[in-house]
Amino acid sequence: MLLRTDINNYLLCSVSERLPVALTPDDVEHNPEFGKLLKALTQHVLPSGASVASEDDVREVSGILPFTCLCHFLGDLFVFICVYFVCFCFILHSCCIIVSAVGWRT
Repeated sequence: MLLRTDINNYLLCSVSERLPVALTPDDVEHNPEFGKLLKALTQHVLPSGASVASEDDVREVSGILPFTCLCHFLGDLFVFICVYFVCFCFILHSCCIIVSAVGWRT
């Protein structure tokens, strides 16, 4: 009986740390299936309340996110450079037309 009580106390401490519930040793003692359920939940739920699977997804996305932001920044920079180049060519072309109309020669 002592071993079972120790396991139940460990289970209660583990559940109390991971899940926002208030359990007593009697809760687990009188409902062994409930104890098994809580033990299974502690393997799938983090102390923050998030699931282990969602934590893995967040970790994966946080690894990809900086690269994605860099790609968007480089894409915007490329568009800006292209627009700048087109404007520069338009101004250069306009200047050439004005110079040829005035008749200036270098």
